[in-house]
Amino acid sequence: MKNFLLLLFTAATIYGQNSSNIKLYDPWIRNASSGMNTGMFVKIENRDTKDDDLIGVECDFAEVSEIHEVFKNGDMMGMRSVKKITVKAKSTIELKPRDYHIMFIKLTKELKTGDKKVVKLKFKNAGLVSVTAVVKEMGNNNKRNKK
Repeated sequence: MKNFLLLLFTAATIYGQNSSNIKLYDPWIRNASSGMNTGMFVKIENRDTKDDDLIGVECDFAEVSEIHEVFKNGDMMGMRSVKKITVKAKSTIELKPRDYHIMFIKLTKELKTGDKKVVKLKFKNAGLVSVTAVVKEMGNNNKRNKK
């Protein structure tokens, strides 16, 4: 019985360390119709003493989920998939419009303003971290909407 309790305590401690090292803040997804593409934006805090890599994403409302970056080539801008985003130890990064973000390709469901969707971010060290993101309109405070 002592060995079982020790094993249970050890497993809980390890699980707790992994799940508490990565914190996700202010997650939101841009609203979009079924069949379209959209993005998710979130702040990721790494409380660990070592770097961690965001290496994947899972959801149940798109055919494909990828980590994306925005790049500039001369006067042209584009998006492309990346294999990882490194979150440095004891730091926070922000996935935001026209920068790093999560891309959902070919939505299988309409995402309406106010909906809440569960997304799982996969980290190299911390493993899967689930977050509930609210669906919002892009808003008028973005550069493309300013004159």
